[in-house]
Amino acid sequence: MSVPPKGKFSVPKVPPLRSSRGYSYCFAGRRQVRLGRADDPETEVRYRTFVAEWLAAGCRWPDVKRPEAVLTVQGLVDAYTSFVGQHYRRPSTGKPTREGENLGHAVVELLELFRDLPATKVDALVIKRVREAMVERKLCRRTVNDRVQRIQRMVRWAAEERLVPPSVHHEVKLVSPLKPGRGGAHDNPPRMAVSIEHVEAAKKHLPKALVALVDFMLITGARCGEAVQLASRHIDRTKDVWEFKPPKHKGEWRGHARVVLIGPKAQAAIRPFLREEPDRLWFRPCDVVEAMHAESRKRHALARRAKGQPLWPKHMARVRSKRKGAAAQVVPGTEYTTNAIGHAIRRACDAAGIPRFGPHALRHAAASKIYTELGEEAAVATIGHGSPMISRRYTTAARQALAVRTAKQLG
Repeated sequence: MSVPPKGKFSVPKVPPLRSSRGYSYCFAGRRQVRLGRADDPETEVRYRTFVAEWLAAGCRWPDVKRPEAVLTVQGLVDAYTSFVGQHYRRPSTGKPTREGENLGHAVVELLELFRDLPATKVDALVIKRVREAMVERKLCRRTVNDRVQRIQRMVRWAAEERLVPPSVHHEVKLVSPLKPGRGGAHDNPPRMAVSIEHVEAAKKHLPKALVALVDFMLITGARCGEAVQLASRHIDRTKDVWEFKPPKHKGEWRGHARVVLIGPKAQAAIRPFLREEPDRLWFRPCDVVEAMHAESRKRHALARRAKGQPLWPKHMARVRSKRKGAAAQVVPGTEYTTNAIGHAIRRACDAAGIPRFGPHALRHAAASKIYTELGEEAAVATIGHGSPMISRRYTTAARQALAVRTAKQLG
């Protein structure tokens, strides 16, 4: 009696239902079959229907030409993300900008609601539903408008590349930005200049290097992202007023030049941290941490010496051996970021018991001070805005104080 070939009379294997990231699927004939969201009751029905048809066909895909793949919203986002990574780069360094990160935040609600929707079916109602989801997450009106505009730019790019018909772009453009007080989205309070008293209180809880950076931004009106780039290569010190040309700045992609003028007071603030090496940053986290540790060691040594308890080398070795996990692996970086400076300033505000403020509030304070002492033209020239209308937003408090003084004198 001959033995039948293995598998000839075996029971066909039913492809199991699987799920990942909230979506259900199964594998049949080495192909992935997407069945929809895992929490959708219809997904189970689609799965059972597919299994029945798969078994009826002898567990084989029909030998017919597969239809062309339909571009979904997920595919459109993936294609546009790849384009953004190559297109949005800084002219000076060639490194990617933060546009890719911002795009990732903008499409969260779009992918959650319409991931498998064909891109050709994206219309104004889809964009409005996505916007409603953003508002439900308590995002402010300006953030909602910015993210919707990024989605509209993505659809415009797809129309340019002939990935979707131009009518899709025209349909998406119909969605206008939310107006103040409408649409359910709240508005954050306007960013105002910080008072000098609060700045002085926060400086008492900052390292010396960050105190110098705060003074530099408060005097010159430079942005925090520009101040952390201070290095000898970018500063012309041949004149009485130094000229600092940051390689990376906000208007770089527009082809604008940015020059921060450093007068005597600002020079005195940063001179102790001056380094002659061309490419070495003057303010680095590793230098700040090392200075803080050196000061701490000196303070503890003086305290132990006063008590007659010197700290022997074996004590230091034992302390180092106690550092485990992340504490033993943390290595300070070689350059500051705007977020790092902001975190340090907010921690100093909490320690001083004053309202929190960020690095950009120092720029507002500098503009207000210059406006009060030298006038609007001096503020516009120093801050470096392309339009006086933008500079007037920075001097709202100063102009209001000027109006109050005028009313007291003439009213």
